[in-house]
Amino acid sequence: MDPNIIHDYLKSGSYPKHASKLEKRKIRSCSKRYVIKNCRLFWTNRKGQVREVILERTEQTKVLEKFHDNRGHMGIEKTFYAISSEVYWRNLYDDVQQYVKSCSKCQLATKFEKENTVKPIPVVSPWHHVCIDLVQMPLSKNGNRYILTVVDFFTKWAEAFPLRDKTSQSVATELYKLFLHMGFPSIYSSDRGREFVNSILTNMMQKMRCRHRVSSAYHPQTQGLVEKFNHTIQNMLHKTCDTKDEWDEHLDEVTFAYRNVVQKSTKKTPFEVMFGRLPTEEDAVVSPTVVSEDETMRTIENLKHVRHDIRSIVKKNVKTAQAKNGSEAKAEDKKFEDSV
Repeated sequence: MDPNIIHDYLKSGSYPKHASKLEKRKIRSCSKRYVIKNCRLFWTNRKGQVREVILERTEQTKVLEKFHDNRGHMGIEKTFYAISSEVYWRNLYDDVQQYVKSCSKCQLATKFEKENTVKPIPVVSPWHHVCIDLVQMPLSKNGNRYILTVVDFFTKWAEAFPLRDKTSQSVATELYKLFLHMGFPSIYSSDRGREFVNSILTNMMQKMRCRHRVSSAYHPQTQGLVEKFNHTIQNMLHKTCDTKDEWDEHLDEVTFAYRNVVQKSTKKTPFEVMFGRLPTEEDAVVSPTVVSEDETMRTIENLKHVRHDIRSIVKKNVKTAQAKNGSEAKAEDKKFEDSV
C-alpha cells in the first residue's frame, strides 16, 4: 500500500478517486499501523517497532546520502539495515541498491568480491576473545604509517589506532592503554609478526593471565574477522579521504561508523551489542536530569536485562550464520569434487 495514500486518508479522511469498496476497506485496514505526529507519518512494523515514513523523494535522497556517503560508503545490505532501523519508505531496498551501485566512489574503490568462508570461532561473551593486526598505510601528514586494529569476536566491536611505527614497544603501549580502558581479554589472537610475538607484549599479557593464540599458515581462520575489518576500514578511508596523507584524521569517525552498522552474523550493531543501547541522544537509557539512587539502580538493572537479552539473541544469530556458512562451504566442496 502506497504510504502517500495512507497519509492522505489519515490527514483528511479522503480516498483516491474511483477507489472501489474493497480498496477503501484495504486502506482503512492498513492505516491502523500508521499515525501522524507533528505533521510526520509514522509506521509500526510487525515487531512493534516504530519507523518514520519518508514520503518526499528529496528527503529520501538526503537519507541515502547520510547513511551511505557520510558513514563510510558501506555496501547494499549494511546501508539498508542501517536505514531501515530508523526510517521506512516504499521500495526502500531497491532504492538503496540502485544508490550504492551508482555511487561513483564505490565504483572506483570497490571490487565486488565473494565473501571468504572462515572456520567458525566459538563466541563466549563480549571482550573475551579479541584479534589484533596491523595495516600498512601511506605516510600521513602527521607521520603515521600503520593502523593497529583490534576486533572483538563476540560483539564485532572494533578499535583502530594510528601508529608511526610497528615496533613491539609502540604496539604494546597502545594495547596497554586500550586494555586499561576496556579491560584485558581472556584470549588474544594475532599472526606471527614480531610486533605481536615478542617478550614485551608476552610478559605484559601473561601478567594479566591473557592467553595468546597465534595463527599459522595452515590455519589462518583466526585472523579472518580482523582481516575483513582491515579491508573494510581501508575501503571506507579511501572513499572518505580527499588525499592519501590525511587518513589518520578520519580514522576515528570511520571506526565509529563501522561500529554502528548492523553485522550480518549478529543482526545487530557492535555498539548495541556492547552497550545494550543505541548511541543517539534520544535513545539514551539514563536521563541527563538528576535522578534518585533508587531510579539509578532500576536503570542499571534494566540495562543488565537488556544486554542479556541482546547477547542471547546474538549467540543464536551467530550460530545460525556459522551453520549456514558451514553448509555453503560443504556444498561448494561437493560441487568441486563432482567436477573433478
